[in-house]
Amino acid sequence: MLGAWIAVLVLGPADVPERTIAPLIVISLLLFLSGAVFDYGRLPSVLLWGVPSAILVLALAAQETRRGAPRWMSAFTTLGDASYALYLLHVLLLDIALLSIKALGGTAEHAIAWGAIGVGVSIIGALAAHHFVERPMLRNLRSRVLPEGKEMASRNAADRNAALLRASERSKA
Repeated sequence: MLGAWIAVLVLGPADVPERTIAPLIVISLLLFLSGAVFDYGRLPSVLLWGVPSAILVLALAAQETRRGAPRWMSAFTTLGDASYALYLLHVLLLDIALLSIKALGGTAEHAIAWGAIGVGVSIIGALAAHHFVERPMLRNLRSRVLPEGKEMASRNAADRNAALLRASERSKA
């Protein structure tokens, strides 16, 4: 739900002032770190992860609409493309990784290392699901929605989605 409101703020008539972008990024990072100070188990996860994530997404989306994405972020394009698969699979894959680690004798003393392994397994699984399942399905959908011989010009997700929406509306008319 916060994502929809962020889109309204960033893409709608309201504007996120440029001078607030850097402070929002700093605030989100401080909120992420606050879990270590206040003990992750004592606060609701929506406060520890949801609110800081929403603030960070708001700041980065506002920055991207003004100046485009920073060059160093292009490395994350593939992961961003696989984000839906990551969203769907991360809990299952993290559980499988952590149960496997426990079965192999992993202990709580090495929780950060085991957590990193779990995150890595989740990312690899999501990239595989994106490459072998999601991309072929999207390619099939685009071939049905876009007119013959038309290609989408932009790799930007917002541009792609807008092009799909326009093509869908034209096909209905």
